[in-house]
Amino acid sequence: MILWVCLGAFYAYGGFDSPVVSEEAYQVPAKVKQAWLKCVLMFVAGAVSVSLVDHHVGLFEPTNLRILYVIVGIVLMVGASLWLNALKTAVVGGG
Repeated sequence: MILWVCLGAFYAYGGFDSPVVSEEAYQVPAKVKQAWLKCVLMFVAGAVSVSLVDHHVGLFEPTNLRILYVIVGIVLMVGASLWLNALKTAVVGGG
């Protein structure tokens, strides 16, 4: 359920819509699309890390590393959102 909530929030934010580069912009459309795809993959990896990964280590007293995966997933999702925001601002604003 958490995975669907995260992906739904990303969809509502407009994360799955690729930025369109205008003809007079200096950006290369292929590079913008590549950066956008990396943002999407980074966010999805973070959402999966937050919601689905559960990892135990150790033989005698197993330790659960879930909190580490949650923290890393949150960092990935926030980073992807900020990067996508900067990418869309640069494409729309031209700078």
